[in-house]
Amino acid sequence: MAILHTTSTSVIEKSNWNQSHTIEDSTLTTAMYAASSITTDKISTTLVSLVASSEDPAAATTLTISGLDGDTHGIYDVSGRVIKDGTSGTVGVRLNGDTGGNYNNRYRVIGSGGAGDVAANDITYMRLVEPTQVCDASGFVAFNFRVIAKPGQKRRILGQSNYSQTSQVTLLFTEEWTNTTTNLTSMAFIATSGDIGGTGTYIRIYAMP
Repeated sequence: MAILHTTSTSVIEKSNWNQSHTIEDSTLTTAMYAASSITTDKISTTLVSLVASSEDPAAATTLTISGLDGDTHGIYDVSGRVIKDGTSGTVGVRLNGDTGGNYNNRYRVIGSGGAGDVAANDITYMRLVEPTQVCDASGFVAFNFRVIAKPGQKRRILGQSNYSQTSQVTLLFTEEWTNTTTNLTSMAFIATSGDIGGTGTYIRIYAMP
């Protein structure tokens, strides 16, 4: 009788455990799906938003994208490609159209010569091409960088570019805009000689609050 009692109890306990285990798994799965849906929804609607863009603009010495609000947006993620118009030269970016010596940078070139690991202070624009080099006459400059746009400190820019200069060259850079107070409202992509823009030029700016 003791053995039968033990066996019966064991069967009941196993049945109860299986039932409980199944319920817990089902509840956990439902909770995971619910959490996943909420997280995905939040990312898509609040963390990243397209705030400005330009595609195939007419070639010009300066391509300006306005309507930004760094005080509100906080961080900008900037990606794209600009095309040279047939004149070789360098390409850069100015924030709020600032032409003063208010940019400091440090950069490293990968591929096709260049100055290696270099620092430069008090320059008049943020560089997308290493200063001892130029982009080919009918070449391109592709880029991705982030701007920490909130005021109160020097605005930091971190990123990379890739450009055609005999062969393709990659530039890794960290830069700063020394203005600590003015709201960041525009970015101007500039050519130091000739123009940039035209077919194939594509710029996107995303806000990451």
